[in-house]
Amino acid sequence: ILPFLPNKQLTLTIHYTQGTYVGGELQKSPTGLGFLLKAETNAASIEPQKIQTVLTESIIDAVITLEVENLVSLGQFYTANLELFKRGPIINLDYHANNAKYGTVNILDTKASSMSEIVSLFLWDLRIALDETIAQKLKAGIMSRTDNANPSYHTANMLEALTVCHRYILKK
Repeated sequence: ILPFLPNKQLTLTIHYTQGTYVGGELQKSPTGLGFLLKAETNAASIEPQKIQTVLTESIIDAVITLEVENLVSLGQFYTANLELFKRGPIINLDYHANNAKYGTVNILDTKASSMSEIVSLFLWDLRIALDETIAQKLKAGIMSRTDNANPSYHTANMLEALTVCHRYILKK
């Protein structure tokens, strides 16, 4: 989640012969971001002239808003990126009754206990696996809004959202 939108993306193209490289990975270091290309054993050496970089405009597939009553409430971020919001699609997730329903898709549940509940079920419905840290944070969000899952807050969706989170939290 970014407080700004990246306006450029770097594409790195490496021309190669089948079977010369196994793969690559990004590596972070104090001096920057690097790409490590792993060659097959006894593969030909990497020829720098066969590495091409291109800087292009970023492509934004969709905007997802969480707990945003209306787009104007985003202030400077909205006005600075007006074209993006006009281009859409916008997926609007919220549980407040006063939501302006501005999205191309509006997922509004005024009976939800929290945004964490809605996000957990949204990601589950999209079949997006959570990492343990995200699952723990979503669970913490639900727990904090439901007085530690006090039975007076129990709904089928709230319990299902907690179940989704528990699927990704390792048992100690």
